[in-house]
Amino acid sequence: RTVNSLQTNLSSERSRSKPEHEMAQDDRAEPLLERWAGHSAGAAMGPSRHQPAATRHIGYSTRAALAACVVISAMLAVCGAGGLFRAWAPGTSSPPQLRDTLGAAAAGWPFEVLQNPLAVAGEWGVVSRPFPTGAWYTNMAVLDGAQRPGSQPIVALPYGFRNNNGRGMAISYGPTRRSVTPLYQGDFFGSDLVVGTVAEGVQNFSHRISATSPLTLAVDFTGSASREHTFTARLARGAPWVVTEWTGAVPSVTSDFALVSVKAIGNEPAAPPSPSAAEAEAAAAKEEEEKESVAVVNALCSAHKGCQILEASVADGLCCPLTTNGIMLECCEVPPPRPIFVPHPKAVPESAVGDELGPNDLFELKLQTGQTWLASFDEPVSVKWWTNPGRFECTSPYTGALRLAFAHDNDSLLALQASAHGPYPVSSSFRVEEDASINGTASKGATLVFAFEVAGSSAGSGELVTLALPHHIAALAKGSVWHDGPRYDSMKGRMTPIRGLEWAVHEKYIPISWTPPTPPAKELVGQILKSLHVDLEQLSVLEPDAKDLYGFGKQASRLARLALIAEQLDDAESFKTAVTALTACLTPWLTATNLAAVPNALPGSGALVYDEVYGGLVTRQGLADPAADFGNGRYNDHHFQIGYLLYASAVACKMAPDFCKIHKATIGVIARDVTTPPNDAFGKLFPVARCKDLYDGHSWASGLFQMADGKSQESSSESVNAYYAAVLLAEAVGDAPLLNWAKFLLATEVRAVQWYWHVPSNSRIYDERFVASHTMVGVVGATDVNAATWFGANLEYVHGINVIPVTPLTEALLPAGYVAEEYAQLETRSGMMEPAWAGFSVAAHAILDAHAALQELSALSVYDAGNSKTNMLHWIATRPKPPSRM
Repeated sequence: RTVNSLQTNLSSERSRSKPEHEMAQDDRAEPLLERWAGHSAGAAMGPSRHQPAATRHIGYSTRAALAACVVISAMLAVCGAGGLFRAWAPGTSSPPQLRDTLGAAAAGWPFEVLQNPLAVAGEWGVVSRPFPTGAWYTNMAVLDGAQRPGSQPIVALPYGFRNNNGRGMAISYGPTRRSVTPLYQGDFFGSDLVVGTVAEGVQNFSHRISATSPLTLAVDFTGSASREHTFTARLARGAPWVVTEWTGAVPSVTSDFALVSVKAIGNEPAAPPSPSAAEAEAAAAKEEEEKESVAVVNALCSAHKGCQILEASVADGLCCPLTTNGIMLECCEVPPPRPIFVPHPKAVPESAVGDELGPNDLFELKLQTGQTWLASFDEPVSVKWWTNPGRFECTSPYTGALRLAFAHDNDSLLALQASAHGPYPVSSSFRVEEDASINGTASKGATLVFAFEVAGSSAGSGELVTLALPHHIAALAKGSVWHDGPRYDSMKGRMTPIRGLEWAVHEKYIPISWTPPTPPAKELVGQILKSLHVDLEQLSVLEPDAKDLYGFGKQASRLARLALIAEQLDDAESFKTAVTALTACLTPWLTATNLAAVPNALPGSGALVYDEVYGGLVTRQGLADPAADFGNGRYNDHHFQIGYLLYASAVACKMAPDFCKIHKATIGVIARDVTTPPNDAFGKLFPVARCKDLYDGHSWASGLFQMADGKSQESSSESVNAYYAAVLLAEAVGDAPLLNWAKFLLATEVRAVQWYWHVPSNSRIYDERFVASHTMVGVVGATDVNAATWFGANLEYVHGINVIPVTPLTEALLPAGYVAEEYAQLETRSGMMEPAWAGFSVAAHAILDAHAALQELSALSVYDAGNSKTNMLHWIATRPKPPSRM
């Protein structure tokens, strides 16, 4: 679905000198793969053949005939070994480029290794495979339709950043441009400040990522007149100060808006040494000569309260008010400029000559938009500034950190001054600390700890200040909240400043089960069994025919649900039928022999393959065509699609041990595409939790496409389903490390969804005008939310796409108190919904009134491809009685 936005939107890997979870070159992968495979690592699955670029719509068998091998070899000779699809020699058990990474376990590698035709842009910098395709900063390195990297923003919160058409790094504080309608809320990007440099001629800035960590990103910006990078941007999630580091260039800060005033409000240079006798005599003589001028100026100054004469200003006939430490403020020869809003830059007269201030180490900048910013330097500097176009620049080369921060109000301004020269983040890490088990029981939760490494002066408060989101504060386990700290808003609500190098959030694990906690009502068991028998007589149910990964995964998951229901109801014949059909339909996908939806498709044409360039499992069709499989080859919707496949595979492993023994190595690798734990043996092939944003709490569905809103995700419930499936799979195969990690991913996802997709009437996250119209968000972006989906704005679409699929976990995702308000809105579409979507409305209603939902179900005859009448009956029959008070 996300890829549909490309028509209008087309709009890092963890860059660091070392991968985030670097491992030694050893055979640590062998025990893991053996544990998944359950047999000798030497039991290899034959690789499928390569697919030339010129014939991307033709499939290939995993056991190609000798004649086909001859043809393919000839094609390789023509295309070259570095062509679109590259294969290893027939007969080998694994691709040679992976042997050093996997060690002995490479013998069990099940996937063909191909090259992604999307070239890695140089802006990725130090980032290398496996690329974090779901990371918050991918816009900085992905090319847009005009082959421009970084033209769409990355959103660190509270700021957004982009390469401003080559002018330098643009900084946007979007909440001051917030737009709200009943369907939409967005913080538009504006180039409030643009960091560049003073140089002769036009500077065209390029950029490259120079380091990353879980919460920080370093980007080198290089002007066209420079041989080496001009400055390094130190960006961090939740950082109130935007920091750039300089080593001898001349900083310049411009704006797309007029600059109406600049004031020096910090510290001046230290007093110079005492003058010599000769210098003192000359100074005295000069003072005598200027007495007459002083008298003239004094008359002018006396008319202004708080003004005093500054000797340095006498020659210019100026006087200025002083602060207690002698800092010159606005001169009062003329009325001081007032921060006013000017509707258009042309309304502000252009300054022909820049005014000079300083030396000083802290300046206050006011823009025509009413915004106030602070600019902090490590040592006093002299600056010049111009009104229109707004420009603020040093008068000489500078070495040190330049910090910039938006000040919401005067209290924020004062708070920011206290931290203006404190430490700033340059790296970070996270760790997940499991709760202690009690009497041998499973852990009930875990604590997510964010830790920062800093640079900069330890003067002032000496404490790092970062900002937490509302869902952090609600579960804060460690951290010193700065209650009177600076105020910042974001698309996810008010942010809270926290002091210290570490802070932590506690996550409660969600009780997991294969079936709902409540057994089905006895009076409905007969109806469920009757429906089960009917469903299992349908060929479309027994033989899933979708050729794309998403469609097939939903159909296979539907079959898996029927198997679980049959098992719970002790229907042995139905259970056998469902499991047999489930394992049969999964086998082609797990042996790379499934067909693509193209004419004359051959076995393997729709198979999953390993993308050697970016590091991930993609469909062969998705690799060749960016729009195929909802953008799968560009890593869109990966957790949605693979989540369904994992759910079906988990049930198959639970129900069919022999099947699992054969295929669980393959299933384990598939799981790693979206759920790789930290320090995992496959961490060199897949990024840690590909789609997960640990700071925002939820996942991002958008992959390697530039997005105007930074990143986005639509179907929150399908995201939850991916991690639920990973928990079930880990339970089925006995993988404790994956089990604990998947539980953590699931807990954070559910809680973030309930904060940022679910909108109860008492929500303080979004504007009241948006909240008044909607109880569910359709798509959450980094800078916007809207009450629509990629495919339409009908209420049943918006709500249904955040309910699908209906599984036992739905009970935890949709608490009755919220559903009471959510369904009241959804009910307004009763009788007008598209039939396949109406089932999800019935599922929500069942949480409140199972009897009424049962009546509504009787009128349905069409269900979503991942749903069935049997599943809906079972869901209604297992609803606990909702509380009498919501």
